[in-house]
Amino acid sequence: MGESHILNCGRISKLKTILAIFIVLQLSLTMLPIAAEYEIYPQLIPQVQRPGLAPIQLDLSDLQLASPNIIIREFFADGTYTDYHRELASDPVYPASMTKMMSTLVILRGLREKGIPLQEVVEVQQSDVQGLAAAGASIMGLLIGELIPIREALYGVLLPSGSDSLRLLHRLVHQDETSFVADMNKTAQALGMKGTHFANSTGLFDPYNYTTPEDLTLLLHCLLQDPLFREICSTRSYTTPPTNLHGEGIYLEHTIQYYGDKLNIDNASITGGKTGWLPEAGYCFTSFRTFGDRLVIVSTERAREAGQQIEDHAKIYRFLEEHLPPLPEDVSVPNESERWQTALSPKEAGLDDGTPLKPPQPELHGAAKKLELKILETMDAKGANEYISRIKRTKNLRFVYYSLPVLGLIVLISSLHHYREKRRRYKRPKRL
Repeated sequence: MGESHILNCGRISKLKTILAIFIVLQLSLTMLPIAAEYEIYPQLIPQVQRPGLAPIQLDLSDLQLASPNIIIREFFADGTYTDYHRELASDPVYPASMTKMMSTLVILRGLREKGIPLQEVVEVQQSDVQGLAAAGASIMGLLIGELIPIREALYGVLLPSGSDSLRLLHRLVHQDETSFVADMNKTAQALGMKGTHFANSTGLFDPYNYTTPEDLTLLLHCLLQDPLFREICSTRSYTTPPTNLHGEGIYLEHTIQYYGDKLNIDNASITGGKTGWLPEAGYCFTSFRTFGDRLVIVSTERAREAGQQIEDHAKIYRFLEEHLPPLPEDVSVPNESERWQTALSPKEAGLDDGTPLKPPQPELHGAAKKLELKILETMDAKGANEYISRIKRTKNLRFVYYSLPVLGLIVLISSLHHYREKRRRYKRPKRL
C-alpha cells in the first residue's frame, strides 16, 4: 500500500512538472513579437501619418452631413497620408458589410498564394447559402449546384454584398470560418488597423466585430492596390456570363447605383467603394476618388436613413473639387501608372477574362441524381436549401434507423464481457 502510494505521488509530481513546462513555453511564445506581413501586395507597406504637415480641419458645417463619424484622408506616394477632416474617426463602429472588404483581401491573397486562377469554376454547396435568408443577409442569388467562375463570384461579393458568394470563395482559401477570421485579424494587425477586430467574415452583427473609420480608410487603400478590386468596386452594374442554373446570367448592381437611382442622388462624383448596413451600425460607406493624380478616401458611419451615406460622400467630393488643400512643395504625387504598381499580369489579376468559360456539368450518378438536379433547377435559393435539408434529414434518419440495432448489439456484448470479467476477478475461492 505504501509503495504504490509513493509511486502514484511520483507520477503526479512528474505530470505537474511537465504541465508547468508546457505552460511556460506557451507563455513565452505568446510574448514573442509578431512579425508584420508587409508583402500583402507588391511594394505595399502599412501607411503612416506624414510628419511635419500642419493639421487641417476643413469646415463641412454648410454641407449638413447626416453621418456623425467622418474622416477625409489623402494618401501620398511615399507611404504617408494626411487627414483633412476628422470627426469621431477613432471611435469604434460596427462595419456591417464593409467587413467584406477585409474578407475580399484575404480571399484574393489566398487564391494567388495557392495558385488558383480566378477563371476557375466552382460549385455552390448547401453550406454557402444555408441560414442566410433567416439572418437577413444580402445575397448574390446563387443556387445550390450552380457552377460559377471565381471572378464572377467576386463581383457578387462587392456589388450587391453577397454573403452567399463570399462563403463560396472563402472555403477555397480556408477550411472553416474560424481560421478564415483569424487570417482577417492577422492581416488587420499587419496593416496597422489598431482599432479593429473581426468576429465573422460576412459582417452580420456581432459585438466583437468592430472597427474605426480611420482603419477602414487604411483597408480600402490596401485593396486599391489590386487591379481587379479597383475595377469591381468602381463598377455600377454588371451581368455575369450564363451559368448552368441562370441561363441569362445574374444581374448585379452596386449599392451606390441602387440608392442613386432609387432616391435620385447624383453620385457621379464618387469613383467607387463599399457600403454596409445593419440596424446596430446604421448606413456606412468607405469610398475613394482621384483628383487628377491625388487620391482621397472618405469613410462615414452611422447615418440613420438609407441613401444618406451616398449623399454625404457626393457632397464631400463636390466640396473638395474647390476646397482640396494645396500640396506642400516636398510632397510628390505619382501619376496613375506609378500609383497602381502591380506585379500581376492582366490574366493573373483576373482582368483578362478572355472567352467566357462554359461551366462543366456536375457528375450524375443514376436516375435519382438526375431527378434531384432537375428539381433544384426549378427552385429559388431558399426552396433549394429547404429541399436539400429535407433530403439530408431523411438520409440521417435512415442511418440512425439501421445503426441502432448494431449499436445495441455492441453494448450488449460489451456488458456481458464486463460482467464475466467481474465474476472471474471477484470469484470466491473454494473451501478446502
